[in-house]
Amino acid sequence: FQNHHKFGTGYWKRETFEMRKHSHLLVLFLLAIGTFHNASGESPPGTSGDSAPGSAPGGATVEDTKSTTDDVNVDKSCKDRHDLCKFWSSIGECNTNKNWMEDHCPVSCDVCNGVTTCIDRHRLCGFWATIRECETNAVWMLSNCPKACKACKGRYRSFDGTCNNLERPMIGSAFTALMRLKKPLYDNGLNAPTSSFLRSRPSARDASRLLLSSSTQIQHHSNALLMQWGQFIAHDLSKTTMLNNQECAACTSNKGRCTSVFLSRSDPTFGRFMCLPVARSTPVCGTGVTNFREQFNENTAFIDGSMIYGSSDRDQFLFRQGAFLKTKLINNRVFPPVDKNNNVVAGDDRANIFVGLASLHVLYLRQHNRIAATLQRVNPHWDQERVFHESRKIVGAMIQRITFTEYLPKVLGVAFEERIGAYPGYDPNTDPSVANEFTSCAFRFGHGMIQEFYPFLNEKFQHVGGIPFNDGMFKSTHILTNGIDPLIRGLMTLPAKMPQRLTPAVTERIFGNSDLGSINIQRGRDHGVPPYTVWRKFCGLPEVKDFEDLRAVINAIDMYVGSLLEDPVKDALVGPTLACIIGEQFKRTRNGDRLWYENSKVFSGDQLLQIKKITMSRVLCDAGEHFPMVPRKAFSVFKPTASNLVKCEEIPDIDYNAWKEELTV
Repeated sequence: FQNHHKFGTGYWKRETFEMRKHSHLLVLFLLAIGTFHNASGESPPGTSGDSAPGSAPGGATVEDTKSTTDDVNVDKSCKDRHDLCKFWSSIGECNTNKNWMEDHCPVSCDVCNGVTTCIDRHRLCGFWATIRECETNAVWMLSNCPKACKACKGRYRSFDGTCNNLERPMIGSAFTALMRLKKPLYDNGLNAPTSSFLRSRPSARDASRLLLSSSTQIQHHSNALLMQWGQFIAHDLSKTTMLNNQECAACTSNKGRCTSVFLSRSDPTFGRFMCLPVARSTPVCGTGVTNFREQFNENTAFIDGSMIYGSSDRDQFLFRQGAFLKTKLINNRVFPPVDKNNNVVAGDDRANIFVGLASLHVLYLRQHNRIAATLQRVNPHWDQERVFHESRKIVGAMIQRITFTEYLPKVLGVAFEERIGAYPGYDPNTDPSVANEFTSCAFRFGHGMIQEFYPFLNEKFQHVGGIPFNDGMFKSTHILTNGIDPLIRGLMTLPAKMPQRLTPAVTERIFGNSDLGSINIQRGRDHGVPPYTVWRKFCGLPEVKDFEDLRAVINAIDMYVGSLLEDPVKDALVGPTLACIIGEQFKRTRNGDRLWYENSKVFSGDQLLQIKKITMSRVLCDAGEHFPMVPRKAFSVFKPTASNLVKCEEIPDIDYNAWKEELTV
């Protein structure tokens, strides 16, 4: 952003503001600057004013941006007043620097009971708002002058997931530690990856190559679009930060930063290499020394569309333009902005891992903008902030609805009712945080659904080409050229692959020359995930004592390998152990979300009735380029005949008049 304020260092800069034409404003600004520096006269306990958590970048303290007349109110309001509050909280500053942190980082220190007060942090906020600073300098103004900018969003989700739970406002928020269902089993008891010292398990590559890799596939009654939705949702729920893989090229531990997979010379694909470089997940600060090493989640733990909108207040400004998401018109089709590599820009930087995933990002950007335009017509008195957040709220509800009514029943089969069941209402005692074992092992089952080739189909559902999986990675130019419809039609008509084995595109050629199966196994070991037998017991399943033709110690079987190889539950894609862990996560995700769409306090009765009409097929009709006909069930495989397709007019649609507000005179 070219326009920005910087206080406490003797200047205020805004490149596009013509100071010389407004000398009277210059006087006001200079007077304001004079009041910024050390306005409160305090410096944080235990600091000299030039290091965290006592100073902001450039030497300006947080108090520098406050009016002295607001000090009493600001100090006790429930709002973190520094970008590094969460980090400081993670390294124990809430205890070691208690007084200062509770005043300046109350949300991160869990002391405010979730009561967020929308305040302006400077006395000139109102003036700046009148000269359009809220639009031209949005990043700074919306953080520091939300009231003046009419950006108070207490009725909506925060971008970073804070204050969802009013008693424990940090639960489920971005950049907090993953929770654990069982204590980790590190080789040294604290931080060393499983089997790194003790060699208690076989090589991850051998396990992947000999047990998981196979070119044979068994089809399921769902389709490949279901697989793609799973990846879309996985990126909504979690993202684990990795250290740099380039630091692991030497095949050493590199001071504990790497957990590379060593290779055998007899390996038919990678025998010429010494190892597959694997960087460790970044640990939560302060863990792994006197307590277990823990990993954190960059995204919110809620199904809230964070892969579209980002997981922090500042993320939104990369994608947002008023009430709408930014777009780029290419070949008369609407897309998100694209980078120099012709890849789409989205709320999650993994959007271009596969062209099918990028297609869903395009679809839901269009859906947001379509809803926003409709709400503007229904309520012309709403400002852009209101329209944006109402649209975001509806899109989030759509994603929740589709996930729980169309996606999870096919993944879990008959286990859905047992493991998840009907919505009982919001439970503030349920922790919705993502489980380490879920994101590092269980929900990676979808990698087994990846196929070698994905067809393109025209409007008549006739084949017009296609793309090998590996050629579709990080190459969203395919949809920029052809649109998203041909690929989505191909995904809908391609039977889903059962995930119990991984195709060679995944085990021999992914990322050019790597094996995703080995990486998944090694990631579980990196996180200290207990072996497969522990999870059978956790899920209340019969104990496994032996496997036919498996010459290994049962207790040395990795969770990822053992649970993936199980026979599937009836009508499901996964076996009983994965159904248990996946169901446990999604049940907590739903029940622990105060803003879940079915909570009676989130939508009105009429609005909820409309939300319940939504289906994936309806979204395709609304946001695809030209879907005159669709299957009623978008995740079920079908033969593209007239009897299996219906006109979009026959698919129920939302009536947005349920959101109409009548103005009283």
